[in-house]
Amino acid sequence: MVFIDWTNERFDLQTYYHGEPLAVPALSSLDAYETIGWEGFTDGMCVTQNMVITAKYEKKNYSVTFYDEDGHVINEQN
Repeated sequence: MVFIDWTNERFDLQTYYHGEPLAVPALSSLDAYETIGWEGFTDGMCVTQNMVITAKYEKKNYSVTFYDEDGHVINEQN
């Protein structure tokens, strides 16, 4: 079993026997990305073949609001 991180490099290599439940490693958080999970993994999944599982991240979205000196909204951006 090969787990691939967000940079598409090998993150972890684990050996399982056929039929064993798959346990995925914890994902570390990244400043600009939200941790989504592991692509191709579902809870309760058992190993039945060689697999490559990839970390899934989603780019974070921030809202910024600009105010004038009177507190009125000038502009909002994502």
